[in-house]
Amino acid sequence: MTLERRQLAEHVSVATGCTDELAYRAVGALFEKMRDTLIEGGRVEIRGFGALEVKPTKGKPGARNPRTNEVTPVPPHRLARFRPGKVLRESLRHAG
Repeated sequence: MTLERRQLAEHVSVATGCTDELAYRAVGALFEKMRDTLIEGGRVEIRGFGALEVKPTKGKPGARNPRTNEVTPVPPHRLARFRPGKVLRESLRHAG
């Protein structure tokens, strides 16, 4: 199951009693701030859910394209990483 932004906004609207449009704008503003924080190199932590953080990666002298067998260098870059919080991690462990 995939939960899209519009569906998330509908859940927020029902839970809070606000209009669908206001909930959609609030969800959008939340994700925009999270994105901006990660781009700036910050960390987004939501207790009971998890944390998003940016991790730098090392460059690689070469990576092979499996289709063409061409080897190209991979420059160092940054990746967003999600680390589930204790409550989520335990729930997922026992949900199987």
